[in-house]
Amino acid sequence: MVLVFCCKDASDVKNISLFMRNLHGIGGNILLISLLAHLCVEFFRGEYKRPGELVWVNSIFLWLLVCLSFVTGTILIANSSAQKTLEMFFMILRKFPLAGPYFYTLLQSDSPSVLWHRFYVLHICILPLLSMFVLFFYIWLVYRKSVSLSESKKP
Repeated sequence: MVLVFCCKDASDVKNISLFMRNLHGIGGNILLISLLAHLCVEFFRGEYKRPGELVWVNSIFLWLLVCLSFVTGTILIANSSAQKTLEMFFMILRKFPLAGPYFYTLLQSDSPSVLWHRFYVLHICILPLLSMFVLFFYIWLVYRKSVSLSESKKP
């Protein structure tokens, strides 16, 4: 909001909002790619082995939450690509074992407005809160793992 007061006219506000939207999209791509690179590095280092199994599972869950956030953000753009992403998302969700059909009926709607609002709430509220919880748990597990490893190496 501070940037809006520094603008001289409406075109400056439009340019700033376009810049922030693009920054949000590029930041999401960078986050997704950096998490995938981190997972690959940790996999090749063998961090999924004992005693890091829970850390590994937690990091996979965090990556899946970021992927889901990426998909919901893509759907919120509301263009032809978003329509194809939505159709593919629902197709995958219907075939997902156990909880997939439940979430499909929960998210599905006849009204595009209701559907858009559900994905908006999912993208803005639910997924960031879940991601923060999983990230804090991940940091706590890494801290706990490193403390236990340093204590076990003491003579």
